[in-house]
Amino acid sequence: MTVKALAMALAPQAWSTVTWREGSNNELSGRFTALRVHPAHRDYLGTEMCPEEWLLIEWPEGEAEPAKYFLTTAPEEATREHMVFVAKMRWRIEWDYQDLKQDFGLGPYEGRGWRGFHHHATLSIAAYAFLMAQRLKTGSSDAGGKKTSPNAKCLQFPRITSLGAVQRAQRHAPDSITTLRLRLSVPLASALGHCPHAIG
Repeated sequence: MTVKALAMALAPQAWSTVTWREGSNNELSGRFTALRVHPAHRDYLGTEMCPEEWLLIEWPEGEAEPAKYFLTTAPEEATREHMVFVAKMRWRIEWDYQDLKQDFGLGPYEGRGWRGFHHHATLSIAAYAFLMAQRLKTGSSDAGGKKTSPNAKCLQFPRITSLGAVQRAQRHAPDSITTLRLRLSVPLASALGHCPHAIG
């Protein structure tokens, strides 16, 4: 039996609506089900069945058949809501990667070796993690005093959008992202001595 045939043979009560986050206009939700299955990834190479995994299936309301399938090694006690939340995190990961490339200098790296890139990426990610922690700690409030979700506007550090501004020191802005990266790199370099993942 194919995965599609299995999904379409399930009883209607096997499906439930799950909301994973707020969108720009309304909440984003869909119909999902989750089953424990033994995946058949090249099972002809071994003599034992693969361990059980979760099969998460999305079937949008009004569609003729399921639209998306996800295999996950989440724990057996994982909830459907948690698996949907993780599966729908792709937009957040892409957003983080874009910020890392544009505002934290991950994109313009021009080195040729793995060690140099590894050090460069480590510092960029450390600076980004620090600013994300600041966003979560600071937060922001709307006109009614209600706490809103953290975003770039609640940071005390100005957002740098010019590539040239990222690459040169911002003497006129002591709390700029470039200055912050320099301040973070010195204590990190002295604390680590060398990169723990580097060879040699």
